[in-house]
Amino acid sequence: MATTKNVIIFYSSDESKWTAVVTRDSRADGHFVYAVKTTGVYAHPSAPFRLPKRENVVFFNTSEEAECAGYRLHRRTGCDKKYLNSRHLKLVLNACRIIESSDQQPKLEALAEQVGLSTTHFHRIFKKHTGLTPKKYASAIRSKKLRNKLRNKDTKITNDIYESGFSSSSRFYENAQKCLGMSANNFKKGGNGAHILFSIGECSIGSILVAKSEKRSLHYLHWR
Repeated sequence: MATTKNVIIFYSSDESKWTAVVTRDSRADGHFVYAVKTTGVYAHPSAPFRLPKRENVVFFNTSEEAECAGYRLHRRTGCDKKYLNSRHLKLVLNACRIIESSDQQPKLEALAEQVGLSTTHFHRIFKKHTGLTPKKYASAIRSKKLRNKLRNKDTKITNDIYESGFSSSSRFYENAQKCLGMSANNFKKGGNGAHILFSIGECSIGSILVAKSEKRSLHYLHWR
């Protein structure tokens, strides 16, 4: 499935996939690959090669599936793993920005539709590039928003909780130690006396800060 100007294109059937191959539809790249039984190679839908006979073509959701079935990447195709990795990374970054700008935690299905991928495919590549599921990433962003709001000593903690996207104060307090590594009241006071260990690393979407307080809570943040 792909999205262009709010028009959703489905590649759920072999017929629609074959049409994408015949028309060399670049919007289908990354959604599936096609393999040719007689040559033992696979390529992306928009690959500018001579069309094989339809009866010799099989489809796979990913290049990994095609390779597990014994096919190899066409040596002249532009859709190598680097190309797909770059394309997927752009989609994941787009999804991250959607999550970051949302007042409430977006549903997985809605996120996948907005970036033009199936739910399972989107979930898989998101976790591959971020190390987190979309839900856990959204929770981390929500916690980050709360920490930023709690730094304002002139606001009430309850208001900070709701404005950060938590559906209820009780929902927050159930996970307060995990979210902040300390009580909300102590955090708002600047965490006086708290001991925090931290380390910084790099990943495909930017820098990662991992911090641990005496409460043994871990926090993952990234910035660009």
